[in-house]
Amino acid sequence: MGMDIRLLRYFLAVCEEGNISQAARSLYITQPTLSRQIAEFEREIGSQLFIRKGRQMMLTDKGVYLQSRAREILSLVQNTEEELKTNDEILAGTIHIAAGESWALQPLAALIREFREQYPEVTFAVHTGNGEDVAMRIELGLADFGVFMGKHKHADYEVLTFQATDTWGLIMPEDAPLAQQESITVEDLCDLPLVASEGTLDHGDLATWLNPIRNHLNIACTYTLAYNAAMLVIEHVGYAVTFDRIIATNKGSGLVFRPLAPAVTSPVEFAWKQGQHLSHAARAFLEIVHSSDIVRHK
Repeated sequence: MGMDIRLLRYFLAVCEEGNISQAARSLYITQPTLSRQIAEFEREIGSQLFIRKGRQMMLTDKGVYLQSRAREILSLVQNTEEELKTNDEILAGTIHIAAGESWALQPLAALIREFREQYPEVTFAVHTGNGEDVAMRIELGLADFGVFMGKHKHADYEVLTFQATDTWGLIMPEDAPLAQQESITVEDLCDLPLVASEGTLDHGDLATWLNPIRNHLNIACTYTLAYNAAMLVIEHVGYAVTFDRIIATNKGSGLVFRPLAPAVTSPVEFAWKQGQHLSHAARAFLEIVHSSDIVRHK
């Protein structure tokens, strides 16, 4: 079964409006036409996508899944169309970068600024997520490059390692007893309520460091964005296990950072898929990154 791009756009319009009439107006088609197209789409894929409650259209579980995939598909279509329309003699278009949260994004941001000063027709889209999100975007062709914190596990990626590294530690309220210490030992974390990024406690050097107390880890909450982690710490949900310099701990923030001891650091890797076709703009940016002093040169 092939999916009609037009029908995916119709489907997303109904998702966004939650109402057939409003969606039809936004698409400049009649309500009966849109209703018929959605019904035919459901028959074609063999799944009910909406539950009709009066004039409201509520997504089913299958509908929620398709909504996510449809956005990815249409994004890929849009990126492809933009690339095909680009004049090879003029650098233009959008470069997509998927990245975890790290202070190492600052030197990369400086390169983005310098690149745009030279090529103002190029725009950048930075998508934030954990390692799995970054890898997924690369695999689906939704990101030209990925920035991973820690060693990645994909053998089919080309990798440049940044000079910068991330230091693991604990974010806590400034009046917490552990704030009196200069560093945090693994024993300090026994049964302590922790706020941790999804998946970070199970992989890499941090997981090895935590092994002695693996059975005494008390995960109060997981997060994907550091700002949310800070709010959880402020409200005393738990202590955030995270990198230094991605949550504000300046005077007045009410928070402090204490590094782990022995120290645990993670490399920062700039990666792209082997054999992946990169746009003219993406290739030019890669050359800038490769020749810069933000990466380690062997």
